[in-house]
Amino acid sequence: MTDVGRNNRFLVVTGASGYIGRHLLDEARLRGWGVIALSRRPPHRGDVLHIPYDLRHSLPEWPSMPIRGIIHLAYDASEKTVSPEREVAAAEELVIRACQYQVPFFFLSSQNAGLPTRYGRVKECIEALVLRYGGTVVRVGLVYGGYRAGSGLFWQLDEWVRRWPVIPFFVPSPRVVPLHVRDLARWLLQAVDMSVYGGRRLFLHGGVECSLNRFLWHLCRYRHRVWRLPIPVPLMGARGLTRLIVRAFPRLSWVAQRIEGLIALRPVTVAGVEVLQVPGRSPADGLYPTGSGRRRQWLREGRRVLRRFLGRRVPKVLVRHYARACEAAEVGHDRPLSRRERMLLAIALVEYSPWGPSRQVYPGASWIGLRRGIRLIFWGTGTLLGYLFHRFRDPDPTVSG
Repeated sequence: MTDVGRNNRFLVVTGASGYIGRHLLDEARLRGWGVIALSRRPPHRGDVLHIPYDLRHSLPEWPSMPIRGIIHLAYDASEKTVSPEREVAAAEELVIRACQYQVPFFFLSSQNAGLPTRYGRVKECIEALVLRYGGTVVRVGLVYGGYRAGSGLFWQLDEWVRRWPVIPFFVPSPRVVPLHVRDLARWLLQAVDMSVYGGRRLFLHGGVECSLNRFLWHLCRYRHRVWRLPIPVPLMGARGLTRLIVRAFPRLSWVAQRIEGLIALRPVTVAGVEVLQVPGRSPADGLYPTGSGRRRQWLREGRRVLRRFLGRRVPKVLVRHYARACEAAEVGHDRPLSRRERMLLAIALVEYSPWGPSRQVYPGASWIGLRRGIRLIFWGTGTLLGYLFHRFRDPDPTVSG
């Protein structure tokens, strides 16, 4: 059931059933946006208005609603059913519709735009068209993370790591700019609200840039927690291997083109592209299934810190309380907690826990612990001496004289 009559701002999203589109719909509904989803398949959410749309056909009409922006994500992943000319024409229909509604238009492009591949040429043609009409071009690097939807490059790499015992080690390794899909969706919605990026070609940089080899290593360590044997692969050999794969499996031609485009990546700072720093997360956090590795770090730290305070093995529930308390405190302060603040939080948690510390964490704790130890030794020694006295006085009380 949609909320057509209850919302006063709507967003039109093409390719809403794809990888990025699904996460964009989730973020939009979380922020109170109404969504008109244009896609071939119905979206995964039932609270959006779905209008069937195929790039091979003309742009359909949608009901009269307060449209605030249009985001164009749709692309023919198979690269067989839609011709390049038709893809450019579909983008032109959308940007003209945005001009008629006088709303911002965003086209999601790629760092591969402009490369001598079908994918790169189509993206470059659409970029020029969008800029001519005053729209916004958003280039991104390697989009990763979130739940599985579609079959993008990240999910091909993820499937490789999951299935095979080896991973390629490219020599030399291409550079990638990873950006988490949820950070991308959040920025797109904020950009539609701001409406200040018209006529610009932007490259979203999340603050992290690394080699493809290092990203694959992060994928093994943080997402799957496995070890894979790295096999050196020269770049020229990788190109030859992808061409052999295309000849053996024609359906994977688009995957081969993406890999070739990844190998031939150009630097981010190219002419005519404005690099925009956006809030992002590191792959060490973003590659976890939940999209954040902070809680796992707090759990490890909680086991270590609480064991030092308690002097014994820490109950798991107490460690979980520590992680949740740190998470709630960071959300409340809207900044990372310092080490001193985390230690004070651990002390308060130990003080009021039902397990009780073996040594108190306040002035005089060492003296109190020493007194408890002496008392324990005294009681233990007295019990042992009493047992030995009665044992040697009557070695075997069952035997009569």
